[in-house]
Amino acid sequence: MKSAIIHIGSPKTGSSAIQLFLTNNFAKLQCQSISYPLDLVSNKNIVGLQAHHGLAGLFSNTTNGGGYFDKLIPNGSFDFKDKISKLDRSCDLIFSSEMCVSMSEDAIEKLVSLLHGYQIHVVLYLREQSDALQSSYQTGVIWGGYSGSFNEWVSDKRDAFDYSKIISRWQRSMLEFMRRVVWLTIIQWTISWNCLN
Repeated sequence: MKSAIIHIGSPKTGSSAIQLFLTNNFAKLQCQSISYPLDLVSNKNIVGLQAHHGLAGLFSNTTNGGGYFDKLIPNGSFDFKDKISKLDRSCDLIFSSEMCVSMSEDAIEKLVSLLHGYQIHVVLYLREQSDALQSSYQTGVIWGGYSGSFNEWVSDKRDAFDYSKIISRWQRSMLEFMRRVVWLTIIQWTISWNCLN
């Protein structure tokens, strides 16, 4: 059985660097029968968007509110679910988006169902919350034009860095799939350079 590795973040833990590595080493990974589907990343030419951010909104009603996730689906609008169902099943898959930490239980269950036939591994890297919030705030101010106070930012982003809620949501959503899903694993992401040389 082939594996589907879903790297869900969390935010501000080096996800963009992981996604850049996977994008830049696409051909070498393919030689190892590992697929990082570039036609599903938000934008393979822009660091920070070399991720599968469309997954986070795939089964979410938030795509109807402001179109935020719609902007993250590559090449405009297409049937994301259809593309996933047609991926090469002879390869292991890697998906990566730190936005997946915000997925609802229902959305997680639907994603797992869409990946039927794969042994699913969820990878979550955690950073001490106060450091992650400070980094997130700085990014919001510098790149997003945020002008509120740090306390306002923390109040608004609290759930994004509540690791116990994130872990519980993914665990509860995947319980019924335990026969074909490897239990949620919290590990620091490592990729062996040896397999790529």
